[in-house]
Amino acid sequence: DVAERVGVPGLVYAGNHGLEIRGGGMEYRHPVANAAVSAMTEAADSLAEALASIPGAMVENKGLTLTVHYRRTPSELQGRVMAVFRDAVQPLITGRLCRVTVAKAALELRPAVDWHKGRAVELIRYRVAPEAYPVYIGDDATDEDAFRAAQDAGGAGVFVGPPDGDTCAGWRLDSPADVTTTLADLMRL
Repeated sequence: DVAERVGVPGLVYAGNHGLEIRGGGMEYRHPVANAAVSAMTEAADSLAEALASIPGAMVENKGLTLTVHYRRTPSELQGRVMAVFRDAVQPLITGRLCRVTVAKAALELRPAVDWHKGRAVELIRYRVAPEAYPVYIGDDATDEDAFRAAQDAGGAGVFVGPPDGDTCAGWRLDSPADVTTTLADLMRL
């Protein structure tokens, strides 16, 4: 999905919090996370049915992870979305198969593995190009580990959004459109 959205050839793309990585001769899918795929599918189906009557609530099944978005849900119904989510995923949490993270107007269910976007940055560098200058671009609290990993390797962490949020990223762009322009400029170097 991210490769199609960005569309810059030659990059290594990581999705699902770094659980899936493709490009630069690399094809990676976290082996332990695969055990949660059927549980994710069942949870996504259950949540889609339970949230169908709540305006603006949307379930996005990403295979290894799932996200319930409530950005477009009226504020008075957002608590209901959270309660439905909590009830539906509780058995997966109790069984230690999955864990929950909170994102911008979203709740995410991920496999309970010790993995994050920063580890994905480190793996990509190790396997593809240890000498490369890593650039990580993101707009969420879940991107902070990756900003740190890129910067610890001598590269750049780039936060996308207004300057009002706390971030360890050393750089900032205002919007996704600025990301596209910046990537195009970098490709010309």
